[in-house]
Amino acid sequence: MTYCTEAQLTAATGSLLGSTILTEVLAAGDREMVALLGKHGLAGGGGDIITQAAVHLCSAILIDRGLQTGDYGATAGKAEDAALHRRVADEMVGTYAAQSTSSKNTIRVYKVNR
Repeated sequence: MTYCTEAQLTAATGSLLGSTILTEVLAAGDREMVALLGKHGLAGGGGDIITQAAVHLCSAILIDRGLQTGDYGATAGKAEDAALHRRVADEMVGTYAAQSTSSKNTIRVYKVNR
């Protein structure tokens, strides 16, 4: 399952990388998303919250890639930026999990005749 598209990632990051690289970034993002959903007790998910969380994960992967390839050189703060994107994604998936759980709760009220 693809949680975000190449077009969404490109729009969010302004990346000029080729489709081959972005496809691999999206695949890595999907794998991270599956792990993150599992952490929150979910087997899958969809909707805007999950899509945006996936964009954040893929953004972090792009930053990591830039650090490894030297595209960012010794730019201060890039590792922290990647960590921030992952933290935001985690919080978004947590919000989604809480909403999913609360919508499944059923409240039963029993009437007792006296």
